[in-house]
Amino acid sequence: FMSTCWDKCLGIKRLYQLNVGLQDGYRVFLQRNDISVLGLKDLDGFRGASLLNLAQNKLQNVEDGAFRELALLKKLHLNNNLLSVITDGTFHGLYSLEYLQLNQNWLRSISSKAFSSLTKLNTLHLEDNQLSSLPSGVFESLTLTTLDMSRNNFVIPQLNDLLGHLDLRVTEVKLDENPWDCSCKALPTKLWLDNLPYAPVHKLSLMCISPENLKQSKLQDIPAETLCSLHNDTSVTMAVFIMYIFDTTWDFSKLPRKKSRT
Repeated sequence: FMSTCWDKCLGIKRLYQLNVGLQDGYRVFLQRNDISVLGLKDLDGFRGASLLNLAQNKLQNVEDGAFRELALLKKLHLNNNLLSVITDGTFHGLYSLEYLQLNQNWLRSISSKAFSSLTKLNTLHLEDNQLSSLPSGVFESLTLTTLDMSRNNFVIPQLNDLLGHLDLRVTEVKLDENPWDCSCKALPTKLWLDNLPYAPVHKLSLMCISPENLKQSKLQDIPAETLCSLHNDTSVTMAVFIMYIFDTTWDFSKLPRKKSRT
């Protein structure tokens, strides 16, 4: 079953105005309306929905628990809205969700437990937002096969922290058009990518914007000794610590040495 409103639903601002009342498994398309808020009871009339499309609205605020009654929902489209924050409680109750679109919003912050209840989620779209970082472990509970984080404001690659737990089920990770800083801080990600037994990440998309001498270089093509040139004892200590974590062998003979003081 499919519930589409088209003309008769144009101009809807709050979803408590609707009560679909169909049997389980129906799809609801409410894109291109004027919905700006999802309140705690706004979605109570959609308990049997398997798909909910709220794209191209004016959503700025989703109250914690707004989706709590949608335990059967498998696909949720929230793209092309005005969302800026995803909290720990935003998606509470979406235990069957497999597909989530959050692209083309104004997202700047996603809390560490935002996706913790989405244990069946396999596809997540976060592209075209304003994200510059994500908390470590934010994807920990997920079984993702597809993740798109293209066209955000990520500067320091955190892939080892964000994706290190994921297994061979991951088939695609998109990261293109981010202003990647390929300084020494990118070394953990560089080593992690180099040691992957498979290649889910679109490595060609990790194009460096800085430092200047590595601008327009691809992270996977930069030798580790160039990426993290050592100039002091502190850097050496950090490099040794990183090698210990990743169980990686690094030939220090290739690294530039600090000149002796005379």
